[in-house]
Amino acid sequence: MPPPSREWTTSEGVFENIDDALDYDSETKAYAARDKDELYDDLTDQLETVMDIFDGIPKDDTQEAAYEAVERISTHPERRNFKQGFRRLQNLYEAVAPDKRLINEGIERDYKWLSRIHVAFKRTTGGEDDPEDDMREKTREIINENVEITEIKDDFPTYELGGEYLEDVEGLDNPGVKASQIAHATREHLHPRENQNPRYKRLSERVTGIVERWQGDEISDPDAVEALKSVEKEVLGVEKEAEEQGMDKAEFAIYTHLTEETPDAIDSDDQAEEVAQEIVSQFRERVDRGYYGWKTNQQTTSEITRILLDVLAKEHDLGHLILDEEGFEDTIRTYLIQNHG
Repeated sequence: MPPPSREWTTSEGVFENIDDALDYDSETKAYAARDKDELYDDLTDQLETVMDIFDGIPKDDTQEAAYEAVERISTHPERRNFKQGFRRLQNLYEAVAPDKRLINEGIERDYKWLSRIHVAFKRTTGGEDDPEDDMREKTREIINENVEITEIKDDFPTYELGGEYLEDVEGLDNPGVKASQIAHATREHLHPRENQNPRYKRLSERVTGIVERWQGDEISDPDAVEALKSVEKEVLGVEKEAEEQGMDKAEFAIYTHLTEETPDAIDSDDQAEEVAQEIVSQFRERVDRGYYGWKTNQQTTSEITRILLDVLAKEHDLGHLILDEEGFEDTIRTYLIQNHG
């Protein structure tokens, strides 16, 4: 038989045994050794700190209040303050509950409202379908018992770039929330692709610029939405153009770099296409990609250098690209490797 669970209590019995305590993360376990009254005081202070972020916003469960709250924490520093503040608040709540004072002093009511906003926030800026599933046990109980999740999902639909444009997102009444969703979806789409094509990198920089101007109140919410949607259209057009030209991703990346980044160094677009296709063909024939770590292996690096010399210098008299264009060799190598992951 397993040994009985050992009791592990503070003066107020925050945890009943060590097994329960081990279910909590390190920060919450640190709370377990502290007096519960002290934790309660910290909880009330932290709750006030987080609630102050939403000063002037009605603390009700209306769509309008939720929109206004999410819009306020969609930009920095409020965004960072809410994420960090709610995380600490959640840990404190988990350590203190259950406690009659939470209900009697209105703490549970305010915490329920903040939990609702947190779910909406994660759906808007994180694209998470079910963010409540990742919240702590007692917080999930509050949400399940007091928050209408279906309503939140209707009011804050997630948005994924590249899929069908969700009519629910397009029809959102609040342009600030819409801008947050499109910005997040575009960034999520671009982040793993930035080194796959020069256009992705430029578009990623444009998104950053739009968001910075929007967060700095230099452009309005509707203008931010339109600017982001314009970038989105261009992002989705990169792969479409590659398909239309009959190139795979690596070929199109090299072709795009030659025609848009170093146009004066080549004779024509046709030459750029021929060079791109030959480099990729040689890469597939000569580079062994069948083992773990091939991307960073010195043998891979050296072989790609030889391929570029063979194709550019020997076959097309374009050796000056390697000599004159700073970082050219590293950039083409990155395109080859990133598009063959």
